[in-house]
Amino acid sequence: MGFRIRKSISLGKGLRLNLGKSGVTSVTMGKRGAPHVTVGKGGTRFGTPIIPGTGISYETRLDKPSKKARRKNTTMGSQKEPAYTPSTFPTPTQQLPTTSEQPMEILAPTEVLQQPPATPTTPPRDGGNGGRNGRHGSHGAKKPWYKRWWGITIIVLLTIGVIGYIFTPSKAIPDVVGQTVFEAKIALEKEGFKTITVTPDTKGKDRKWKVEEQTPEAGQKEKTSTSITLTVKRDTSDLPNIAKKGMMLDKAITALTDEGYDASDYKIESDSGKSVILYSNWEILSANNGVIRVHNKAADEEAARKAEEEKKKAEEEAA
Repeated sequence: MGFRIRKSISLGKGLRLNLGKSGVTSVTMGKRGAPHVTVGKGGTRFGTPIIPGTGISYETRLDKPSKKARRKNTTMGSQKEPAYTPSTFPTPTQQLPTTSEQPMEILAPTEVLQQPPATPTTPPRDGGNGGRNGRHGSHGAKKPWYKRWWGITIIVLLTIGVIGYIFTPSKAIPDVVGQTVFEAKIALEKEGFKTITVTPDTKGKDRKWKVEEQTPEAGQKEKTSTSITLTVKRDTSDLPNIAKKGMMLDKAITALTDEGYDASDYKIESDSGKSVILYSNWEILSANNGVIRVHNKAADEEAARKAEEEKKKAEEEAA
């Protein structure tokens, strides 16, 4: 007795992939405990539970050959050439002259055995491989792709997709521009639009980002399976609360990064118009409307130190 190995992997929405020792053996469409169709190398089967919860169910094969085709194959395989029966015919009596006065009557044989006519032999089509004809002769020609298990699987999946698309409702897309990503998702999902793409990634901070643009546009009537793309931008209204006045710029940038800010979400401008290179030297003056204004505190300290040294030097010279 051999072992049987089988594993079923759920692909979602009632679709299961059945695996065996030789790999993928079949595909089952339908939820557990409900009518289902299984398509595989062994054929296409339909099953349905009779009494739910008891394990009692009914299953039938959908692609079995018709009775007429099976009867025809059986008849053709069992037909043999009838045995030859020699024919008989009577032979009339013959009179042969003799030297005697009384003629002698000789009877010819009443039956003559005849040899059966020779029949030409036809070589087997498979080159002498009788075993192969024995196995596959009843199957006939090669099945077309749409009658094979993988072809039937493709047709069933396409049919399910088409039916799902036909019965998917259409609704008007709500306007979510100006809302936070968190609010926009709630509004879209409420109308049935669950496939939502947000760009750039908010990294889980949906309440900190606002929608700038949506595709398709608001008001269009689309299937609820339509993918909605939201182009968002970081909400900078909390910028003054993170980059506070008097805070050193390097520490402020670290705090902004922790809150989900990117370098492209704000601008840094110096009060002197010079380039800001070493962040630890700059102090924040203000942070409004996405612009952080800074002052070079290190340069002021260096200038004050030099001024103090020059003052002491002048006092020493005067003394």
